[in-house]
Amino acid sequence: MLRKLIKRRAMFADMHQKDVPGGLRVCASFSIAYRKQDGSLSRKRRVGKSFKKVPGQSGFRTNIGHNHLLLLHDFDTNEDFNIHIDLIVEYNGMTVDHRV
Repeated sequence: MLRKLIKRRAMFADMHQKDVPGGLRVCASFSIAYRKQDGSLSRKRRVGKSFKKVPGQSGFRTNIGHNHLLLLHDFDTNEDFNIHIDLIVEYNGMTVDHRV
């Protein structure tokens, strides 16, 4: 059986659609699978975008375009974590296509 593909752009558009106009932010959950830096595969079944600041001296928000990192919140463990965008394998059960 063929798996459904999703372009990286469409994946980010789907994540950002959950923002509500008027300044309210809704954390809609989705599942994600990604490769860790050591090459192992990790899956999280209930995560959402994190609206917290990245820890550090300046407290800047992670910029997807410059850092290629995505800050997510795991609802099961109630922790924030970073993943490298290029290492995302699946989004909501669909294989992520990183080609432009």
